Amino acid sequence: MWNVACERRTLTQASTRRDRNAEATRQVIMQAGRELFAIQPYSETTGLQICVRAGVTRGALQHHFGSKLGLFTAVFDGLQSDVVSRIADALADHDDPWEQARAAIVVLLDVSTDAEYQAVVLKQASAAIGWQQWRERYRDNFADVVRELIGSFAAAGLIKHSPAMLTATMHGALTELSFEIARANDPPHARTAALALLDEMMSKFRELVSDPPQQETDPNHRHRGGR
Repeated sequence: MWNVACERRTLTQASTRRDRNAEATRQVIMQAGRELFAIQPYSETTGLQICVRAGVTRGALQHHFGSKLGLFTAVFDGLQSDVVSRIADALADHDDPWEQARAAIVVLLDVSTDAEYQAVVLKQASAAIGWQQWRERYRDNFADVVRELIGSFAAAGLIKHSPAMLTATMHGALTELSFEIARANDPPHARTAALALLDEMMSKFRELVSDPPQQETDPNHRHRGGR
C-alpha cells in the first residue's frame, strides 16, 4: 500500500527543491543585471545580454522579472535594501540621536562613492524608471529608517519644528549631496567635503534645538550702589 505520508514528504521535498532552484536562478539574473547596469547605460543593455551573462533563457528573465525594466527596478530596490540594512546596523551601535543621525549620514555618503550604486541608483534610475518613480521609490526605501531617526529625536525632545519639514530637509540635503558626489571627478574627496559640511550644519542645528545654558547667579555679586 502506498504510504501517504511518504508521498507528501516526497512532494514537499520536490517543491522545496524547485523553490531553491528558482531562487538561485533569480539571484543569478539579478547579479548579471547589477554587473551590466553598472558598466553600460540602461538604454544600451539588452535582455539578450543579460540572459547570456546569467546563462539563462529569455523565458527565465521574463518569468522572474517580466522585462528588462522589471529587472532594473529589482536591482535598484536591492541596492537600496542593502544600504538600509547598513544604516540599521549603524544605528544599533549608538544610543544618542545625534550620533545615530551622523552614523546614518556616513553610510549614505559612503555608498555614494560606490561605482555600482552610483551607476544604477544615482545616474541611470531617473531615466530608466522616471524621475517621479525614482523619487517615490527612493523615499519609500528609506521611510522606516527616517521614521526611526525622527522618532529618536522626538523622544529626546529635540524636535522644535514639524517632523515632516525636518524629514524633507534631511532628505533634500542628503539626496543633492549624493548626486554631487556621484558627479565629482574625485568622489572620495567630495564625500569628505560633504561630511564636513553636514557636520557643521548639524552642529548649528544642535545649537538651535538645545536649551540655552542657564546663567548662574553669583551669590557674592552686588549691584552698584548696594551695601
